[in-house]
Amino acid sequence: MVAASNSLSPVPGSVNAHANLPNVTIVSGFPVLKCLTTLQNQGIACVGAVPYNALQVQLQVAVPMYFAALFGIKTMNVTASATAASRGGAATPYNVAVLIDTTLSMLYPDADCGSTEIACAMNGLQVLLKNLTPCAASLAKCNITNGVAGSAVDRVALFTFPNVSTATAAQDTTCTTVVPTPTVIVWGPKLKLSIFTSALAAEG
Repeated sequence: MVAASNSLSPVPGSVNAHANLPNVTIVSGFPVLKCLTTLQNQGIACVGAVPYNALQVQLQVAVPMYFAALFGIKTMNVTASATAASRGGAATPYNVAVLIDTTLSMLYPDADCGSTEIACAMNGLQVLLKNLTPCAASLAKCNITNGVAGSAVDRVALFTFPNVSTATAAQDTTCTTVVPTPTVIVWGPKLKLSIFTSALAAEG
């Protein structure tokens, strides 16, 4: 790990060396392996003979001054440090709530995905679910009880609008209502006036 950081550094002769900074050097004592509590709390354990879960590098370079050189300041020493975590950390679990519109208008075609709007929405939901973690990676399979994973990592709640009731649940798979052709209404001054007049009449 230390050898890799040295080979990838901007020190002359290394992979990321740059002609504009020919005198970059690694600060004495670096790279250094560290065991950081912050990373341990994220699930990245400290491993190795000298336990570590992170690598810290610090570089230095003497940058030549041009305008400041007129005042006797010919160079300025600049240092930079970076810390990288070891591989193997666990991502913070997600708690997601999804609301799917199941009204009749969702049966209209959507040119962006080449299907109905409801099919597009469900495809998007499936993509989301495939990229989540239902249970710990260490388990051979998720233990599901009554539709709930007891060892769930990411959690997802699914809601529909309108809400599904026991009386209407069957219609989600057996609905045969024909999608009506929408009526285009031109919005103009007369329509505005009639709506405004109707509103006043309702209030009066």
